[in-house]
Amino acid sequence: MTSEVAVLTKQAVVLAADSAVTSGGKIFDTANKVFALSKHQPVGIMAYSSADVMGVPVETVIKEFRHLQGRDKHQSLGDYASRFEEFLATDNSLFTDEARRSRVSALVQTFAGELHSYAQYKLNERLRQGQKTTRTNVKRALADAIAEFTGRIRSAKRIRVVNRPDVRARVAAEINQARGAAVTWFERSWPTNRSIRQRIHRLALDYLFRDVGFGGEAGFVIAGFGTNDVFPCLRAFEFYCSSLGLHKVSRPEEQQDITDDCGCRILAFAQGDVVTTFMEGIDPIYKGFLEHFPEAFFGQKKALLLAGRKPQPRKAAIVESVGREFRQALDTQFKDLVSRQFVQPTMEVVAMMPKAELATLAEALVNLTGLKRRASAYAETVGGPTDVAVISKGDGFVWVKRKHYFDPKLNPGFMAQYLEE
Repeated sequence: MTSEVAVLTKQAVVLAADSAVTSGGKIFDTANKVFALSKHQPVGIMAYSSADVMGVPVETVIKEFRHLQGRDKHQSLGDYASRFEEFLATDNSLFTDEARRSRVSALVQTFAGELHSYAQYKLNERLRQGQKTTRTNVKRALADAIAEFTGRIRSAKRIRVVNRPDVRARVAAEINQARGAAVTWFERSWPTNRSIRQRIHRLALDYLFRDVGFGGEAGFVIAGFGTNDVFPCLRAFEFYCSSLGLHKVSRPEEQQDITDDCGCRILAFAQGDVVTTFMEGIDPIYKGFLEHFPEAFFGQKKALLLAGRKPQPRKAAIVESVGREFRQALDTQFKDLVSRQFVQPTMEVVAMMPKAELATLAEALVNLTGLKRRASAYAETVGGPTDVAVISKGDGFVWVKRKHYFDPKLNPGFMAQYLEE
């Protein structure tokens, strides 16, 4: 995981990212994640999550697209994002057909791995409740995991496919061997039968065609100004693969634009818990507890009233009604408190900050995330130098902080070539 932050106001957008990347089980802290998407227009791009796109390094992908764009201008920031996404879908100079198909097959194994982990989580829940590791409990844990995965996948919206009726059949044929290998791997840990194997096969295919992810994505944040944009805009999407007419992309945020009515946005990508705490005044873990505890508490009271020799359905109904009313009131009051006392005052101040202060804020949020990871028992997945760029309508893309793997003074030829393009 990594830490990337975007701060948008009416005058500029700031992109800030750490330098940590995980590869082969090791963490390196010298990766570049912020780039100018055009050397001639006020548009930048920030990458997160995966270090490659269908086997090609993210930096190579971005710089090849930038080279192909040259001096082209687009009327809106959304046009730049659409062009870049189309490049990922159609380019055959960087992405061979074999690499594209290999990526689709790899996602099947990713899906199987996540299903395995979640089934283990459901089994551990039973063990914490005092149940034993019997074959029956193992089967029930697996059934629960499959049921929840089925609901999650099939409730998600369908993703984009080329307008051809045979796309699903072509993808199914391509991943048939990968699905078989994934199920064989899965069966080493979990008891299955023909019905379960068929369900996993169907779910793996459904997963590819739905806007839901279980890992392996390359995240992109494109921000800045089109020629007709007065205020900065931002588009973000997570790319998984594009092959055989299938274009699997997830959009956590459809669009994040600054308007007359919205003068400030602070957005976090990948690891956003510190930014959420900064904005809302409470850690997401505590927030989740406050949201779920009342439901569990009143649900337990209701279950006790319905259990035993003399069930009390009338009292149970009253408890359920009171619990529902309490949860609604708590949710409303809590959201109002967070907005009134924390979010709105912060946004009002940030909206007035000069560009230098915005850059300092974005960098501090990334560094604070890294500090929290360093002071925790978990791996330091955020770290290294923080790169910061400010993009404004008048000044264009300006580096505030940028690391190099070389000394620019020793490479005047490279710097001159960069400026000439």
